[in-house]
Amino acid sequence: MHLDCPRFPSILAKGVIMVEWKDPEPTTSELLANAARELRANPGRWGIIKHSNSTLTYALRKGRYVAFRPATDWEFAERHAQNGGIDTYARFVGGG
Repeated sequence: MHLDCPRFPSILAKGVIMVEWKDPEPTTSELLANAARELRANPGRWGIIKHSNSTLTYALRKGRYVAFRPATDWEFAERHAQNGGIDTYARFVGGG
């Protein structure tokens, strides 16, 4: 779309377009990789992965996230959270 076209008055001239400098939020994979590192550093201890849902728990159990492979090195449990969501618990039980 050409911004100077008569049908579309210049958006720039109206001061509508602005640049906001901000790094993108971490992806789910990045957040889970950080969680996996913490859990690996504390083998056998349960940790809660906040703001999760049953879909996430299922994906973790199936090894769909690289950080939690092999899936046999991990145990997962889920419980209903007070806010109505699901808390996913995870612990590293692998050898290394």
